[in-house]
Amino acid sequence: MLQMGMTGADDLRALSKRIRTVTNPKQVRKDLTKGLREGAKPAAARVKAAALALPDTPGNKSTGLRRKMARATSVQVRTGGNQAGVAVRLSRARMGDQAALPKVTNKGSWRHPVFGDRNTWVVQASRRGWFDEANRQSAKDVRASVKKVIDDIEKRLSH
Repeated sequence: MLQMGMTGADDLRALSKRIRTVTNPKQVRKDLTKGLREGAKPAAARVKAAALALPDTPGNKSTGLRRKMARATSVQVRTGGNQAGVAVRLSRARMGDQAALPKVTNKGSWRHPVFGDRNTWVVQASRRGWFDEANRQSAKDVRASVKKVIDDIEKRLSH
């Protein structure tokens, strides 16, 4: 799993505890989760676009890796526990037999055998840090959006 967290967990954990004390905690938690997910969608879209924009050598037979990485990208929201936060992640499970490739493409290069020939190995290059950079570019906007959602829920609980 390739993952980049988007927000500190302390505010989210505190709010989650406070939600348990209200009259309709399920609805409030549902609204919180929906708001957090919506706030991080632009970051997920940027990661998907970065995956699709990875370089390809003309004439190479495509394995669909870029499309598969874009499809495996999602937003994960956790509101309680030690892992509370919002993250854009690239799921290994959704990558199937290419599960290790998102991480190595983000590193910049990897070594693998040529298809059908275990004796011939090649080093394949990618755009180093494509996942990290896409998340870094979105981080400020996502943090602002997440803070707004948390503040809105806090105001709602105060009334």
